[in-house]
Amino acid sequence: LARRPPRSIVSWRPVPTGTSGGVSAPGIAAAVAGATFIACASAALGWPRDTAAAALVGGLAGSTIDSLLGATVQVRRWCDRCNAPTERATHSCGATTRVVAGIAWLDNDVVNALSTAAGGLLGLLAAA
Repeated sequence: LARRPPRSIVSWRPVPTGTSGGVSAPGIAAAVAGATFIACASAALGWPRDTAAAALVGGLAGSTIDSLLGATVQVRRWCDRCNAPTERATHSCGATTRVVAGIAWLDNDVVNALSTAAGGLLGLLAAA
């Protein structure tokens, strides 16, 4: 939805839309807004201030860690049939893809799980 192409969170060079580790101003704003919304909701429910701080820090940290892992260690694959990059083991054309970068078992689902866990832990530390 951004007017400009996303940029790699690591090199800050433009990357194609949908590239793991690509960030944009609207995406960062959405992450901030989402974490702020959850923090405000917890405050509105009368939960302790530490809970709001944990939500804000954890949400922002998890989002940032997701982009960093996506840009650095998440598996990247290539479809030789279509000559196209993909994150899938089987491309939409039906061809089996090959690993060209990253850690073979570290797919988007694993990155999401790690980022969620890290964001949660950092949120807990912020609330302590």
